[in-house]
Amino acid sequence: MLFRSHVLGIALMLALGQQWIWWYHVLPRFPLQMPAPAQTAVALQTPTEAVFATPNAGGGISLLDYAVAGEFAPGNTIEVRARWQALTRAPVAWSVFIWLINDQKTTFVQQTQPLYPMIPTTAWSPGDRVYSQHQLTIPADLPAGDYIIQFGLIDAPNDMRAHLRNYAEKLIGDSVRIPFTVVR
Repeated sequence: MLFRSHVLGIALMLALGQQWIWWYHVLPRFPLQMPAPAQTAVALQTPTEAVFATPNAGGGISLLDYAVAGEFAPGNTIEVRARWQALTRAPVAWSVFIWLINDQKTTFVQQTQPLYPMIPTTAWSPGDRVYSQHQLTIPADLPAGDYIIQFGLIDAPNDMRAHLRNYAEKLIGDSVRIPFTVVR
């Protein structure tokens, strides 16, 4: 069985002449259980050219596509399903933030969830693909009007959002926005 880790390690010193060099070896922490490529080959409803990465970093994690299911009505639960692919190793364990906002940027629902709870993004290898599913309950007292589901990646402990750029490396923001209307 293959293993990956991102937390536990042993430090060793190697003597090279008069200099000491610290060498860090990462020990396994959990079994590797990334989905098989065939399990993540099916495209979802809305393709994107979105790549999330830390500021001034190349590579990152690509949002290949996403789908939204459920009726946009007060009290209902909406499911946002996304398909992601690692382009490079992630320097932080990204989580997904999902907000329900209006066009004045008033936040009605805000939540943060691990992108893939079983294996943090720091343990992904380039080419790894996963689906993630996130549920968002629309408040029962939400008035009729135009709203936006906004989602992206965040380093939750440091409250740092990933930059969003397209495949041409152009910065286009920090989140994907899905507009919808609530009718009462």
